[in-house]
Amino acid sequence: LFNATFTHDNASLISGTGSLIFAGGTHTIGSSTILEVNRLITVTEGTVNFNADYTFAGLFTLNNVSGPTLGGSGTLTMNGGLSWTGGGTMRGTGRTVVPFGATATLTTGTLNDTRRLEIVGTANWTGTGFIEIATGAVLDVQAGGILNWSSTGNIGLSLVGSVINAGTINVTGAATRTCSNPITNTGDLKVFAGTLVLNSFTQAGGETVLSGGSIQATNPLL
Repeated sequence: LFNATFTHDNASLISGTGSLIFAGGTHTIGSSTILEVNRLITVTEGTVNFNADYTFAGLFTLNNVSGPTLGGSGTLTMNGGLSWTGGGTMRGTGRTVVPFGATATLTTGTLNDTRRLEIVGTANWTGTGFIEIATGAVLDVQAGGILNWSSTGNIGLSLVGSVINAGTINVTGAATRTCSNPITNTGDLKVFAGTLVLNSFTQAGGETVLSGGSIQATNPLL
């Protein structure tokens, strides 16, 4: 349990059994930090900046209404899955990758700076919370990736981030939802129920399918 400010560098070793919990302060983890990744890692408060690439075999959790922050310049690959529920921010110049075969559980949170959340596996977005995409951040559903959008929440509170879909986005549930951020679709966007409001939409390939739902767009879909 870390609840103060540390710079974990200069060949620092974080090891042992059990879960690793960051519960406050600011933590900087660099390329010379030896971090055992076969564990559950949870960020409940404070800021954790990963400035090197890590692949996590255990579940990575970002979860607390007090707003924990995951940042840094590294690429973080969530082989054990990602739980991003109850709030929190991903920021910095790095990437958060949910790889093929892994699952992300999302309810609400913010992507900021130029952070990229890349979905190559499956992301299930449930609940009522929003996902804000700001300051050049990108929600990137890559080829083969699936975003199941059953939440009644909206994407984006600004126009300075973007959504890219080369995979599949499935919209389900009887509600009206809005994507305020520009979305570029080269994959499959499927609306099975409810209404999806698109403030800026580019169909650059793939298909947009209405199968019981509807779309309202401020620009032509084709």
